[in-house]
Amino acid sequence: MGRKSFFMSLEEEITLRQFGQDILTDEVLLQRFAQFSDNDRHIHLMDLYFLVASEKPLDSDLEPAITASSLPDTDVTAIALRTHGLQRGLNHLANLSEKGYENGYKLLLYVFKMAYQRHFAQEKDHATKWQYQDLSRPGMMQEIRDRQQTLAEEVYQHPGFRNEFLCIAKLHHAEQVARQTHPALTPASGNEPTVFITYDEMITNGIRHFEEQERYSRPAWLLFNALRKAIIIQYRIDDDQARRALWDVVERHMQEQYQTSLFD
Repeated sequence: MGRKSFFMSLEEEITLRQFGQDILTDEVLLQRFAQFSDNDRHIHLMDLYFLVASEKPLDSDLEPAITASSLPDTDVTAIALRTHGLQRGLNHLANLSEKGYENGYKLLLYVFKMAYQRHFAQEKDHATKWQYQDLSRPGMMQEIRDRQQTLAEEVYQHPGFRNEFLCIAKLHHAEQVARQTHPALTPASGNEPTVFITYDEMITNGIRHFEEQERYSRPAWLLFNALRKAIIIQYRIDDDQARRALWDVVERHMQEQYQTSLFD
């Protein structure tokens, strides 16, 4: 299962939706983004990409987003979106080099804002999901956190789900151990002596790494998906709430059983 890219933390989603409601400025988000490592910036960029996709942006959101972001017309992400259209152009983000992460993130923030504000205007007066409620209301942030924490605790304590969670934690821990024992090939930093490997070794290592990932990640994903469906029915909640509760419970079991994190 790996690091939960494509499903951001509750705190991060709250801040992004506050930006969408003009409660926070882009400066706050960009300053935080700049502090991440290149790997974490790519992960957060892709997390935002999937959040944008969930808001179903329109091609008509593109030009206002580019204007609001104040990015130059020569920016590679703006060019890609204009050239290929919003839906296809967003896929370009997965292939950005490190130099393009910050501008790509900024432009994506404004594409999100355009799409989100359209839905927020439609939903805010009768919203049942916190995502479209007034996030400036005093106490609202704590209410969201408390509801999620209460749900995660109930799921953790449910005896009918415990064995499945323990199994997911065990599979993920085994994947971590395998990854540490047989790490994937990574580029040299430039300080180590050059070591050449044959094509056969490259292929063999690649296949072995893939097989080890599949050995643990696929059954973990199947269990996770089955639990997600069961919890949605059990607690009458939406998919977003269920996934967050599941991640929180798996993380808790990882820490208790193996003294490690789901994201190590």
